[in-house]
Amino acid sequence: MPPKPHILIVDDEAGIRESLSSILTDEGYVAESAESAERALERTSHGGLDVILLDVWLPGMDGLEALSRIQPCRTPSRHHDLRPRHHRHRRPRHQAWRI
Repeated sequence: MPPKPHILIVDDEAGIRESLSSILTDEGYVAESAESAERALERTSHGGLDVILLDVWLPGMDGLEALSRIQPCRTPSRHHDLRPRHHRHRRPRHQAWRI
């Protein structure tokens, strides 16, 4: 079984960061958080992240500006299903947009 991805949660609301981090950690993922786009950019420069959950509406630099500055991974090494185990049999309600 491949290792679970390392996830960065970026949101200015502490409650959202803590909730997502708790849920993902309970599911076996490695989760860390950043309270701003600037902190997220600093963290991404160190590497080692597989997934970034990025809020669009952030104070200062917004999430879309941060997204444009984050270098996308050219060749993903593995794919992950982030849905909780009990939801994996359901069809996804949302699609990811490739940017």
